Amino acid sequence: MMTLRTRWASLALVVLLAVLPIGVSSYLVAFLISIFLAVALAGSWNLFAGTTGYVSLGHGLFFGIGAYAFAVSMVTLGYGPLLSFALAAVSTAVCALLLGFVLLTTRIRVAYFAIVMLGLNEIAKTVVANTKSLGSSYGLTVPPLPDNLIAYYFLLALAVLVMLMFYLIQRSKWGYGLKAILADEVAAEVTGVNTVALKMAMFVISGTLVGLAGAMIALLAAFLQPGAQVHELLTGQIGHVVGRFDTVTVSAVATGAFGFRFVADRRADLHFHVVHVHVMAHRAGTGQRHRRRRPGETPQPQQG
Repeated sequence: MMTLRTRWASLALVVLLAVLPIGVSSYLVAFLISIFLAVALAGSWNLFAGTTGYVSLGHGLFFGIGAYAFAVSMVTLGYGPLLSFALAAVSTAVCALLLGFVLLTTRIRVAYFAIVMLGLNEIAKTVVANTKSLGSSYGLTVPPLPDNLIAYYFLLALAVLVMLMFYLIQRSKWGYGLKAILADEVAAEVTGVNTVALKMAMFVISGTLVGLAGAMIALLAAFLQPGAQVHELLTGQIGHVVGRFDTVTVSAVATGAFGFRFVADRRADLHFHVVHVHVMAHRAGTGQRHRRRRPGETPQPQQG
């Protein structure tokens, strides 16, 4: 449990980061922007995957939906940035809700869910690359940010919001239900936990937050191309991998995201493989936990 001293230290860190851009180099600002992005993505991904045990390898879909919804709103529809951000959030939430109705209301195995999400991510990239109104494979140009500090404070606020949600959900009745799902979904459902509603809610929240991050990256980069920002999302996912998969802690997510963001440019080719090796190891070690029991079957004690 977070102590009073830890809370004050966290608040002091946020205040320090808020005033840090005053008088520092543009390089440091750009580096911290990438850190905040990684923390926001890691935390957002973990809000769903880490609390339910459903590994999503397709959150890049939500990142892309948020980015392209924002870009189309500004470039094609001529809306302002605020309305474009709102449309990006709504578009991502609706997409996550529809996917959730298809995938999370059925008894789909966790491994199949991961593969389906990964497949949808690849399909979306192919569709965008062949759609003229979305810039095709040539990309889509977005009006640039007048000042990078806008991205700095937006992503700082998003990272703080994600971490705060982490903390509050863990200690709420909602969080206890999610822990029950993570331990044994069938047993949780039998005891009265509304597993479908909890999974759906976390999926939509997680996807929407990732979409907002994608929208800001579209504005910051001023250029969109299918798959161009995939390494950013993988950096966020790997940031969660540093901690134990079953432990939803703020410090693990933040520390992991920072560490992998720091080496991102030096080991970018390693990201995809680390994520998949982790997923395979996790599924091999915890397959019993999420497997639906047969009638009359006695639960087996988990290892470790």
